[in-house]
Amino acid sequence: MTTLNDLGNGLYERNDHASLLGMHIGHRMTVVVLPAQSGGGLWIHSPVAWTQELWDELEALVPEGAPKHLVIPSRTHDLHLKQWMERIPADTTYAPDALQKAHKDWAVGHTLTEEFRASWSNEFEHTLLDGAPRVSEVAFFHKPSKTLVLVDSVFNLSGEGTFLGKLFLKLDRSYKGIAMSLLFRMMTKDKAAMGKSLQRVLAWDFERVVLGHGKTVEGADLAEVRELLANP
Repeated sequence: MTTLNDLGNGLYERNDHASLLGMHIGHRMTVVVLPAQSGGGLWIHSPVAWTQELWDELEALVPEGAPKHLVIPSRTHDLHLKQWMERIPADTTYAPDALQKAHKDWAVGHTLTEEFRASWSNEFEHTLLDGAPRVSEVAFFHKPSKTLVLVDSVFNLSGEGTFLGKLFLKLDRSYKGIAMSLLFRMMTKDKAAMGKSLQRVLAWDFERVVLGHGKTVEGADLAEVRELLANP
């Protein structure tokens, strides 16, 4: 059974169920098959719960023994990681400093800074969303597919779920459609720094936005994402 959705240009995603007070918000994992000139192997971003079936499917995408790069994109996306980190060496594990400080017992090989470069950097641009240290999100741009990859800075939820879930997300201003949550805004302590970071994101020529929570954004809806990032 295939569980990964092929988006083209070596890009795959899997959107697992995740809920908040009974409200479906989803949890999306993004995977890229890296070309030989970038060292080959897989770039695995914000993994969902580990299963043998999913692991076997990932291994089938690349030659046996190819490297797997585990990318933890924020302080808050720290679920489901233990079994992945047991199977992926620290030398190909990457996370922001805030995540490592929160989980000092985890073996993370590389800190995602603005200047950091890895073999997979040929395929990606990345930037830290400064000013929200408790989130410490890192945004990525997959150049071959022109895809922006975000996790918590932008949601695009369907509005389906329980009364309590809807109420919470309405208060959070992220109940339905493309939105930056009130909680994310409240965690942004330096709005000027965040604004500069989002300007770096807007400089990327993206034609798709893959989100940690909610529907992928393409086509005419991209204008709404750009407007939101320009005026957070």
